[in-house]
Amino acid sequence: MYLDIVVAAILFLTVIFGLKNGFFIEFFSIFGIVINFILAKKATPLIMERVGILNDNSNYIMVYIGTFWALYLVLGILMYLTTIIFRTQRKSPANRVLGAVLGFGKGLILTIALLFVFNFFSSRYTNLEKYSNGSKTNKVFLENITHIESYVPEEFKEKIKEMKDNELINRYFNKLI
Repeated sequence: MYLDIVVAAILFLTVIFGLKNGFFIEFFSIFGIVINFILAKKATPLIMERVGILNDNSNYIMVYIGTFWALYLVLGILMYLTTIIFRTQRKSPANRVLGAVLGFGKGLILTIALLFVFNFFSSRYTNLEKYSNGSKTNKVFLENITHIESYVPEEFKEKIKEMKDNELINRYFNKLI
């Protein structure tokens, strides 16, 4: 249930910021997130090689998550600087509505990234599972994750299968009880 509240807050805030920022800023923001995924996928092996981290799935996922969020912060600062330029322009209602739609799309992308991170860490640290008890968002995410797998790095696919299997086992076990 707590996870649903966090997801709803993310979606709400991204729609509000989309209304405030308008279409162009939100377009560049979503473009930045896509670039962020690509850069994180390319930079993670380089970072692991430079730092000397053993290249197994668990380490790769941890470094990928850290790289993604570090790049997200850097691109966020760059986006903030570009928004200063665009804020002087007047935004029409259509521009704001399109910004809200793109903001919602950005919220979905961030929510998917958050759910990946949450499920990865909850599989490693079982005390985090209590935050997803009764979560409809996580249930829908795990049921539809197969549609997203083609966009995910290879190292994540094994972990995704493991998360889905654990969720199915837990669901069937709960039905038996």
